[in-house]
Amino acid sequence: MTTFIALFEQMQTALGEACLPLEPEAGRPAGLIMSEALFPELARQAAMTIYQSNNCRAMHDPVRLYPTLDALGHLKQSWSESGKIDVDAMDFLERLGIAATKILGYAESSTADQPKISTVVT
Repeated sequence: MTTFIALFEQMQTALGEACLPLEPEAGRPAGLIMSEALFPELARQAAMTIYQSNNCRAMHDPVRLYPTLDALGHLKQSWSESGKIDVDAMDFLERLGIAATKILGYAESSTADQPKISTVVT
């Protein structure tokens, strides 16, 4: 299972360090995104929303695909309704969602594809 911190490290790899620079020693989601990020406020809000939607209590807690996508969708909606988002920021959120789908979708499908071990008692 992918952890919260591992998700963001893999998203950084997918999107590029210039787009999503991370503070490796961060102890909380708000501190994970460096101020040099392409959209620092939006990226920090995404990190906090994903953390909360997955009921994380620590940076190494597991995250799942659907709560993560749900968090990004709610964030996109709230920022759109408030007028705080432009086309480039909207694209950034879309790319976070695509990266999360690739990372977490693979992780969840690989565990789902594992053979089930059952025992038969006679």
